[in-house]
Amino acid sequence: MVLLIHVVKQFKKTGLEGSRIQRIPNFDIEDFHERINLLKKYCKLIKTQDKEYQILMKNQLLVTLVSTIEYHLKAFFSYLIDGMDIEPKNILYEDSIEINLDVLKQLKSSNLTKGRIITAHLNTLKPGKLYSIMSRINNLDYFNWFDNITGSSKSYAEFRNLHDERNDIIHNFIDTQKSLEDLEHTIIANSNTCILLVVFTQLNLGIFEKNWSSEKINQHYNSSFKSPPITIDKFKTITKKFRNDYVPQKPYFKK
Repeated sequence: MVLLIHVVKQFKKTGLEGSRIQRIPNFDIEDFHERINLLKKYCKLIKTQDKEYQILMKNQLLVTLVSTIEYHLKAFFSYLIDGMDIEPKNILYEDSIEINLDVLKQLKSSNLTKGRIITAHLNTLKPGKLYSIMSRINNLDYFNWFDNITGSSKSYAEFRNLHDERNDIIHNFIDTQKSLEDLEHTIIANSNTCILLVVFTQLNLGIFEKNWSSEKINQHYNSSFKSPPITIDKFKTITKKFRNDYVPQKPYFKK
């Protein structure tokens, strides 16, 4: 009987803690840009070091890049959920989530939003999970759509490979084989992917679900790019096709 009680306690589910919700960062695009610029400067610093130190510094840079992206993606994701009033059922398959009683004390807090609660419940936003959720939110095959708009052909592969390489560095002590030029490209490509995640999703939902006016659509599109990848009309055409062709996929997370 004692053993049975111990096992039940060991496997008892715990609800979502208030402290985990509070750790979700606020949306701050300027802070994201500053951190990315520091990593670019760090690349230049590595060039001045001896080769044996360059290897360690390149490893550190990749790990820091992934941490920076994961940290800010949580803020971006929470911001999208709240700003676009996205339904939880479009993100989660669960009908309910458990929260601890300490969360009730914070219900009147401005920081305790729907976006922060859902993002904290998801805990991590690894590439496969992000792909699946962003597809459900946008009602289309997210990264294929993204590549069609940007003219890329491997944005998801680059995003996933970055995380795989980080894991190899941390868990398997495998040094990165990337050159400094490759690292600079990796920083730029993956940071752009994160920023455009917000911009493209806002436009898609604003146009096709939120009935944004033409004025608001054009203002948002033109203010988001120094040099737009395509015209807004082309964006609408591509997006409409992907939305029409979309069939929600299971399992929940793309590998």
